[in-house]
Amino acid sequence: MPDVVAKPGTTQEVSELLKVCNKYRIPTTPRGAGTGLSGGALPVKKGVVISMERFNKIIEIDEVEPSGNSGARCNYRSISKCSKSKKSFYPPDPASKGSCFLGGNLAITQADPKL
Repeated sequence: MPDVVAKPGTTQEVSELLKVCNKYRIPTTPRGAGTGLSGGALPVKKGVVISMERFNKIIEIDEVEPSGNSGARCNYRSISKCSKSKKSFYPPDPASKGSCFLGGNLAITQADPKL
């Protein structure tokens, strides 16, 4: 169990929270949907769990440049559907597409760049 759960709503709030945790050496664990089976969102060192649940909006899908901007807790289906409406696509096809979120998709990609 964490010592505390924080639910920031802006990148500025995340930044300020991380500055304080860094200053006092408080462990932090980001958490999106928690659908991962590897336990990556478990606060094994207690500290602060940073819930990304308020980062759930698609900000934009750029039709000219194949890119977009959304919160880490936007689910796969919403991003895929919005991309299709803009004549684009979101390429991953995870087995957990019914419940996974963008933050987890990116975390896996960062952990294994071959994906």
